Amino acid sequence: TYELKLVSGRWEVGIEAPLPPDGSQSPYLPIAPKRLRITDSIIELDFSVRKAAYDLEGVVNSANGSPIVDSDAWVYARTFSENSEDFNILAELPVSSRGTFSFPVVEGNYALGLWLPPGSDYILPDEHIVTVETGAKPDKVTFTLEKASAYAYGELLDKETNSSIQGLVGEVYAMRLDGDGLSYTDLESNGS
Repeated sequence: TYELKLVSGRWEVGIEAPLPPDGSQSPYLPIAPKRLRITDSIIELDFSVRKAAYDLEGVVNSANGSPIVDSDAWVYARTFSENSEDFNILAELPVSSRGTFSFPVVEGNYALGLWLPPGSDYILPDEHIVTVETGAKPDKVTFTLEKASAYAYGELLDKETNSSIQGLVGEVYAMRLDGDGLSYTDLESNGS
């Protein structure tokens, strides 16, 4: 059970998948939060969770096939449909210090991807499309990260004065056009 104290207004109320007392991974699937308008009254809001049928497991490897340890990477799973552009994240969790990950799933189609920290030494790979079928344990997913071997650098310049633009917050990104790969980094406050 739960009780939240709120003020009136528009809220998004959600839960994190409940964890077993031993601290192991939750057997329940994550669920989307509910958006609602709260007034100066009491509202009952129940959540129904569903147990997972399988664990989807994977590893993050280097180009030589060995797991990448301590990468600060996160793996995410989202619903996948050929006909939809939705980017509905169902689950995201950190990759373990051994380069592995595992999370609960039910039957369906998923796109799995990685989040890497800005300025990472590795290039972000494309997503993996996974189909989980009834009665079949899903195949293990392997992400192979390519180590960055070149650098691009520069600064943001005002076109009229050719001077550095400072005090902005943002990111600079690069997308590979002839294969897998995405890299991004934070824009520094000095424009570099």
